[in-house]
Amino acid sequence: MPETGVARPEFRPDCRFVVEHPYMIYYVFAHGEMVVLRILHAARDRDSIMRGVQEEALAFEACA
Repeated sequence: MPETGVARPEFRPDCRFVVEHPYMIYYVFAHGEMVVLRILHAARDRDSIMRGVQEEALAFEACA
C-alpha cells in the first residue's frame, strides 16, 4: 500500500498521495507506519496548504 500513492517530493521527499474522490490524502510511510499528513477536499488550494507541511517537518526534526 505505501508505494501505491503518487510521489509528491516537492512537499516532502517521502510524501505521497492517493485520491479518494473528492478527497486527496497525503501521507508518509516511515518505521513501518503510515502517517497521514493531510486530508484535503479537491476544491482546496493544495499547493499552498501543503507548503506548510515542509515547514512543520523541519520544525519537528529540529525538536527531535
